[in-house]
Amino acid sequence: MSVESNTNYEKGYREVISLQIRPTIPYEEYYTRMEEIHDLFNSQSYKKTINKALNILKALDNNVRLKILSYLMIVQITCLCELSNFLHIDASTMTYHISLLKKAKLIQVKKEGRSKIIKLTPNFYLLVPQSILMDLEKTVHKLRNDFV
Repeated sequence: MSVESNTNYEKGYREVISLQIRPTIPYEEYYTRMEEIHDLFNSQSYKKTINKALNILKALDNNVRLKILSYLMIVQITCLCELSNFLHIDASTMTYHISLLKKAKLIQVKKEGRSKIIKLTPNFYLLVPQSILMDLEKTVHKLRNDFV
């Protein structure tokens, strides 16, 4: 570890001790724990987990994609053509949005002939933050019950 990082650890250690936000431990133990955390952040498994989270957050960070997900919550299953027509979005733009949702594992896409059948993945409700789902569920509940 570099001298600069060691100095940052020392500053952090003094701050934590002065604020009494954790039980007091010797600096050497604190340093070892900080190194372990640093190693975790550089590990492949952590990077893989973060990439999954970023894919989900990126997929949820767009009004069109949220409309697609909400639509699927209502109708359960659709095709690319119906979705494009309903949302007034050309097929190439829709394909881009669908690919991001698929990459985040929020939807499944199955090709049938020339059509693409789209539905939510079984674990969709586990991947989307509960606060978002609760609001969406309230909004789509009546429409879903009337539709299916």
